Amino acid sequence: MRIQTMRKVLVGLIGTVMVGVLLSPAPAAAKTMEFLFQGGDEPFGTPPVGISMTGKDSTRPTRVTSFAISGFSWNCNGQSGPFDIEEVPFDRQSIEIGRNKNGDLYFAVNTQIWRGSTLYTYHLWGGQHRKDPRWWLGKVRMVKSTPGEEDTITCDIAGDDGGSLFWKARLVKACPGRCKDPF
Repeated sequence: MRIQTMRKVLVGLIGTVMVGVLLSPAPAAAKTMEFLFQGGDEPFGTPPVGISMTGKDSTRPTRVTSFAISGFSWNCNGQSGPFDIEEVPFDRQSIEIGRNKNGDLYFAVNTQIWRGSTLYTYHLWGGQHRKDPRWWLGKVRMVKSTPGEEDTITCDIAGDDGGSLFWKARLVKACPGRCKDPF
């Protein structure tokens, strides 16, 4: 008899809680924010870099919307010039941030820019610092190819390590919606 009474009380209690949960107003959905990350010069180190990301939380952004890096020079088989990516031309959907097999946030993108009859391919990788989510670290590499030539050339970038230039950037600004003023 006591067991049946206890069951009825438990079922009644669970039912009351469920009705309360179903009828209570849902919390407002968190608004998408823009997060600006900056690197270069002190205290960030080199090279100068700027990244914007979007999401609901700066420790777990969901998309990279722009990337810019400058201040270095490159050399591709005797041709050289300043290494400036004013802004990597991401597609309209931007670059989705994913998780690797260790659960770390990262992004990777290959983008191509034509300059005259030469195709420059930029390989860009980045990952969130494991101990401090305000920092993102990564590398960028530039490859040059010309239609009709078989060889593609990985360009040497001043200050690089094995064909890739390393960068790091720290969160400097978070804005609801889009930031009106960059950095």
